Amino acid sequence: MAQKCPQCGLLNPHGARACDCGFDLAGTSGERLSASTFGSKMRSFAITPSNRMTLWVAANVLWFSSIPALGSFLTRELRLGAFPTDGDSIGIPFFGWAIITVVLAPVLNTAWWWLSRDYPGSVSLFVAAQATGIRTRIVSTCLIALAGMLAAGVILEVMGGAPEIAAVVASWCYLALAFRAAFLRGHAFGKTVAA
Repeated sequence: MAQKCPQCGLLNPHGARACDCGFDLAGTSGERLSASTFGSKMRSFAITPSNRMTLWVAANVLWFSSIPALGSFLTRELRLGAFPTDGDSIGIPFFGWAIITVVLAPVLNTAWWWLSRDYPGSVSLFVAAQATGIRTRIVSTCLIALAGMLAAGVILEVMGGAPEIAAVVASWCYLALAFRAAFLRGHAFGKTVAA
């Protein structure tokens, strides 16, 4: 049975010695295992929502928010003279991205459903893949790589003068880490319950 951390409220697999926030779950002292650091404070704030539906709705809102963000960016660029004013210079890329977004939504929703099918509740984004199978490690590695590429994309968009796009891509980075954490922790809980 899962145990809830008395300090941060995160659910931990049965038998876990410490919570992701650093709280000693196995000891009777009820103290943190390590001194309070920026990293331990960050782990207690960087968590997934407590409800699977909340994460799913947030994922869809953040995915579809790319359409108005791109519209805002293209409109600003048009006003600055980056596109010719005669003709449909921003309509084609805008509607092209809108179509891609709508077409990919069912594929992404299927992936999000699969990653969160054993949703464990609120977990830290920095959960580690402990004693897992090869499939779980591959999924975890791919999602970390995706989050890293998205983080690089945020930097490139900020440097390219597109803060609207950078904000959306940063939210996608959070989603990649959130679904990874939910997958890993849900997989760990599934094994604990089955045993």
